[in-house]
Amino acid sequence: RIQVFDPEGEFLYQFNEQGHGMKNLTLPDSVTIDSNDCVYVLQWDACSISIFDNKGSFIKSFGTKGVKKGEFSGSLGLEVNTDGNVYVSDSGNNRIQIFK
Repeated sequence: RIQVFDPEGEFLYQFNEQGHGMKNLTLPDSVTIDSNDCVYVLQWDACSISIFDNKGSFIKSFGTKGVKKGEFSGSLGLEVNTDGNVYVSDSGNNRIQIFK
């Protein structure tokens, strides 16, 4: 799940309970937020990235386990730059993938 706190550390709300499927998170490993306040979550075991708006509504998910373009293996890092490009450190495949 994703928990949201205010600057003083007070709990505000949470979204996305643990489960299986594209909209659910299992073993989230890395998280980042883009310039539109969308939340990107890298899921280690699912080898995928799920995207939510800042209130927790599911937008989309992409990626699967494998070695081809757009597939991941043992991904450990995630970042979105100001242009909206998504960078994924795909360590199991010895590469960094960039999605534009």
